[in-house]
Amino acid sequence: FDLWSRERADQLVDANKSLKKDSPWAKKRKEGQETSVDLAEEEKENKNQSRYVVSARPGAVTFVEAGVEFSRASEWKAATEKSQLEPGDKLRTDAYSFAELSMLPDINLRVDNDSEVVFEQLSNDAITLKLLRGSAILDVAKYSSKQTPPIMLAGTSTSVVIANKGNYRVDCGPTGDEITVRDGKVIFQERSVGSCRRIAGGTVSDCEKRRSDNFDFWSDHRGEGEVYNGRNTVSMVTYLDRLRRVRSRNTGFWFQNPGQTHYTFVPFSSQRFRSPYGGNYSTVLSPRRPQMLRIETGGRPNGRSLGPTITRPQPQP
Repeated sequence: FDLWSRERADQLVDANKSLKKDSPWAKKRKEGQETSVDLAEEEKENKNQSRYVVSARPGAVTFVEAGVEFSRASEWKAATEKSQLEPGDKLRTDAYSFAELSMLPDINLRVDNDSEVVFEQLSNDAITLKLLRGSAILDVAKYSSKQTPPIMLAGTSTSVVIANKGNYRVDCGPTGDEITVRDGKVIFQERSVGSCRRIAGGTVSDCEKRRSDNFDFWSDHRGEGEVYNGRNTVSMVTYLDRLRRVRSRNTGFWFQNPGQTHYTFVPFSSQRFRSPYGGNYSTVLSPRRPQMLRIETGGRPNGRSLGPTITRPQPQP
């Protein structure tokens, strides 16, 4: 175990050092300067390219892991965050991958691992999602009966029409399919079904609202429902996306070089982090310029009270 641990440590240290020449931002490195990458401030970003501007066109992939594919004309291709699905397309995940798609602004479809879904209708006039195997969650943070187009969520034998904002999960297994209305309201066989209800085999029963598996917890981590951010009510996924971006600027992120199986931590703007293998990080992506402390009259910097004075101990004679 000691031998493996030391070999593992050497691999991670080498991976961290390799960022200076192998990382995507290494080309911006100038001789004699630290490796850096400049990300545009949110207010300066092109609004048409901002990650916070959600396309009104249904079927945009917003999160994808390796092993997710989509088919068009019977040809399977790897899905990326630039993929745009069309009516009739299928999307499938492997045994260890999740995927998330934007159906409409503030309406997201999340697909579990080892699952497959077909998009029978995918337009601003109507959306029909049919799960062929596995599990999927439709997170409807905002809904308008006048503006939101009809959305049908279906399994292999059961289908419902979304009638309000809420959280809807569909599962397809060897014994059949079921649709769980954790929160919200659907129309099933011309009758209204609210939360918390489970629809399976043509019958409606009470559901278990407690989360039960990794897919539930991952979907919650991605952001379900809506939240009040102090000014207005926004979808949770948008709020968390902004929050994670701010945190990455103040802390850092884990990066994996292509072809490698391990990650390395990259401080973003602070060198105060200590490596678990000893010492501090000598390189950060975007080091902050030191801020000058402006002293105002009265001995108060920037209008703040001075803290306690710490005197240096004097040598004894």
